[in-house]
Amino acid sequence: MITTGHICCGAGGDILGAKLAGALPQWGFELNAAAAHTARANHPDVTIHNADLRSIQLRDLSPVDMIICGIPCQPFTPIGKRLKALDIRDITIPLVKLIADFSPKYLLFENVREYKSSDSFQTLNDALSMYQINWQVINYADYGIPQRRLRLFGLGTLKGGNSLQHPNPTHTESPDMFNQLSPWVTFADIRDGTNMRPMSAKALNGAFRGDQNTLNQVMALVCN
Repeated sequence: MITTGHICCGAGGDILGAKLAGALPQWGFELNAAAAHTARANHPDVTIHNADLRSIQLRDLSPVDMIICGIPCQPFTPIGKRLKALDIRDITIPLVKLIADFSPKYLLFENVREYKSSDSFQTLNDALSMYQINWQVINYADYGIPQRRLRLFGLGTLKGGNSLQHPNPTHTESPDMFNQLSPWVTFADIRDGTNMRPMSAKALNGAFRGDQNTLNQVMALVCN
C-alpha cells in the first residue's frame, strides 16, 4: 500500500481522496489553525502539523512513498494581485527543497492553471529534474463534478520508473454515440437520492452570484 504525505492539506480533503484511492496517509501540514483542527477531527489516524512549510524538518516526518502538494494559489490566480514569487504565500522554493531532501517515489501537484506560466513553475521543474512529471490542465466537470473548474495537475515519478498517467474523463459537455461518456452533471441533477451532489449554501450562493431568486429555487430542491 502506498503511503502519502500532504502539503497544505486544508481540512483534509486530499487526505480523504488518498484513502479512497487505497493509499495510507501518514502526515499532513496546514498553516491555518482552524483548517488543521478540522483535518485532525476528520482524520484522527493521520498526524497533522499546524505549521509553515519553511519550519518543517525531515525529522518531523515519517518516510512516505508519495507527496501530495496543493500549495497556495493566491500568488497566481487571475482574481488576485498575481504577485507570484514576490508573494510570501508562494512556497515553491521550500517545497522543492523538502521534496529533494525527502526523495519520495511519486508526486502529485495541484494549482491554478496560471501557475504553469510563472517563474515558480520553471523553478520547480528545474529543481526536480530527477522526476518525470506529467502536467495536464483538467476540467473537474469532465469527472462528474457539477462545476466547470480548470486546475493544473502534475503527476511525477522518479526517473527510471513507470510514468504516471492522468485518468481518462468520465463525463463530457457533449456526449455522443462515439465517446460513450456521461453528460456533465449540472445543478439540475442535485436531488435527494442516488444523484445527490452535496454542496454548501455558501458554495451555491457563490455560484449564483447573488441571484437570490434562482438560489432560493435550488435551495428548495436540495432541502425539500
